[in-house]
Amino acid sequence: MLLEKGGQTFIKFSSHVDNFIFKCNLLVMIKSYVWLALSMTISFASFGQKKFEVVLSFPGMLTLTDMRIQIDNGLGRTTVPYTIADNNQVMLSDFYYSRYAAVVISLPKSENSVHHNFFFVDEKHARITFLPPVKDSSPLDQYVLTNAYDFRSERDKMETFAAAETAEVKKYFEKHEKEIFDGNHKDLQDQFFEMDRKIYLKDIEYIRKTGNSYFSFWYFRSNAHYSGLPVDSILSIFDNIFPVSFKKSTEGHAYRQLLVGKLETKKGNAAAQFSARDINGNAVALSSFKNKKYVMLDFWATWCVPCIKAMPFLSDLREKYSEQLEIISIAYPTNISLVKDQIAKQKMIWTNIYNDISLINSYGGMGAIPKLILIDKSGKIVYDNQKDNDADLTILVNLLEQNLVAK
Repeated sequence: MLLEKGGQTFIKFSSHVDNFIFKCNLLVMIKSYVWLALSMTISFASFGQKKFEVVLSFPGMLTLTDMRIQIDNGLGRTTVPYTIADNNQVMLSDFYYSRYAAVVISLPKSENSVHHNFFFVDEKHARITFLPPVKDSSPLDQYVLTNAYDFRSERDKMETFAAAETAEVKKYFEKHEKEIFDGNHKDLQDQFFEMDRKIYLKDIEYIRKTGNSYFSFWYFRSNAHYSGLPVDSILSIFDNIFPVSFKKSTEGHAYRQLLVGKLETKKGNAAAQFSARDINGNAVALSSFKNKKYVMLDFWATWCVPCIKAMPFLSDLREKYSEQLEIISIAYPTNISLVKDQIAKQKMIWTNIYNDISLINSYGGMGAIPKLILIDKSGKIVYDNQKDNDADLTILVNLLEQNLVAK
């Protein structure tokens, strides 16, 4: 039921898709790698910076412990910190570079699933007021929107198009939930993911017919990777079904750069060129090291324990090959002060860059970390710890010993 009045949208519905694990954050945690949040601090002017403000209001009886809020600002999705006021309200405010900023909310439902919903806001002051849930409904299902949007009609059509596949997965999930996630039934888990993949393939089939819709465009760039399609197929669909206005937009450009980065970041290929600023504002260009030094790109984050544990190893490499090896660490977004604290604590006395989305996308976007990529003096990628399956970094050590002279 939908009624619009005075800038407000009153809606009551029961989602049969978003409350299941295959449409939620836990699925991301289970998979071996993810296309994670993308955000950056760059020249605002070149990306049409705008600002949103939205108040989320929840019923007093609702427990918000472990609620997760993410913002898709057009450059990618980032989990954001928040404070819950005494009246069970949360106020969010940030910059965005797309037609709308997307607000993605998740609440724990069971050990293996969450309640999940998403909304869109723009420069108008917005409010999303959640109503007390009715029996057997999600606490995120009923709400009043003020200057916020949910594309409900288009979402309903997409869900109807994939209803058969969704019902099949729901039935399977309810029957095998414990076994899917207990770590002892890989066959059931694989079957679950395969069924889940079919839903996303069905969604893409629907999107092929609705490419002029902004919702279809947003949903595709947010979820196409879950379909299991090869990256080159996803790129081809992106290039062929959406209008130029979407593809040439800031969010379209960032998404395409991400896809191309995934395709081209491989051993034997020329490394993607970049110009960036380090945390002290100094210019850093990959081209400046050509024919002079090997370059090690280290993608990391403050919350990544293996990344932190690898820092003494990188420090030893820098000391050993100081004249021939340049190390450039690129930190994923958390908090710049936390990043600087770790840089000081770990004595990362080499080039450090924070949250440069263009650079990150050029090398395949955010994924499993630590990610170490070695570029030789000619500018060619010669090593990737993940694609070389080099967990103990033995391959890297041998490669450096063969090509560089220790101090």
